Amino acid sequence: MSFLEIAKPKNIRQAYIATGILPETPKPDPEDKIEPLVVHVRHIDFIVKWYRDTVENKPAKDWKFIEREALINDLTPLMEIYNELIELQENCKQ
Repeated sequence: MSFLEIAKPKNIRQAYIATGILPETPKPDPEDKIEPLVVHVRHIDFIVKWYRDTVENKPAKDWKFIEREALINDLTPLMEIYNELIELQENCKQ
């Protein structure tokens, strides 16, 4: 009985893997994909990383007025959410 008869590959790729022509696809480590408890963290982390990377190359003091103004306008809804959540947290403590 041949090795391929024992391995019983279902397609040509599996046959190539069984014979060593192709390497096995490594299975992802479950610890590599740790999802945050709350999904929004990923989005906020992206914004923070973008800002830090940007000011590392060009400090905010060197931005044009319109660039700072645009970012301030874009961040205003986040500040409103932040203030609302702070207020809710403070009310929960009482």
